[in-house]
Amino acid sequence: QDSPKKPVVAPKSPSVVLCFGFPLSIFFIVINEFCERFSYYGMKAVLTLYFTRFLLWGDNFATAIYHAFVALCYLTPILGAIIADSWLGKFK
Repeated sequence: QDSPKKPVVAPKSPSVVLCFGFPLSIFFIVINEFCERFSYYGMKAVLTLYFTRFLLWGDNFATAIYHAFVALCYLTPILGAIIADSWLGKFK
């Protein structure tokens, strides 16, 4: 009396809510990226005008601060990634 063995089935993971075939969390990521880019480019567009017209800084100094802002916007995420990978470990 050999009964056929039932295949072992892995437990189901929690169901993922799909929207247009994508997980719902993807839309939160896209919205977050849109807002981040909107604020960055909005700030970048008026920063030099604010420095020169409102704070009455010289053109050279305002341009230097503007370029420092742009450089920090691109370099601080890299620094944050290095610190996170060294402290938390990669891919955690």
